[in-house]
Amino acid sequence: MHIARICQGLDEDGIPPEYEVFGDTWIAADELRDLVEVDEVLDRAREVRRVSHEYIESLSDEQMHAAVGDPEDELTVAHWLMITSAHGALHIGRIQALCAMIEGDRERAC
Repeated sequence: MHIARICQGLDEDGIPPEYEVFGDTWIAADELRDLVEVDEVLDRAREVRRVSHEYIESLSDEQMHAAVGDPEDELTVAHWLMITSAHGALHIGRIQALCAMIEGDRERAC
């Protein structure tokens, strides 16, 4: 979603409303559990990953070095992709932490 918004824009929501946790509508955890289907989450994650990889691989060197976003930042597409990758690593760490909690090993480093 981050890559699409920065590099190509989106005509639709990057995250379907039922999975949006940063929106302006608070959904209680119990209600969220009833809304989310695990297979749908996994399918959505796979599709977003596939489309993102295809888009990144399609970029030319010139496009990768193009400045985008706030002109004062002068960040290129390559910069944004690196920032997005680092941000993604944070989420992977959270998934590892969840795994440790499920396994009952809260002290395990991510």
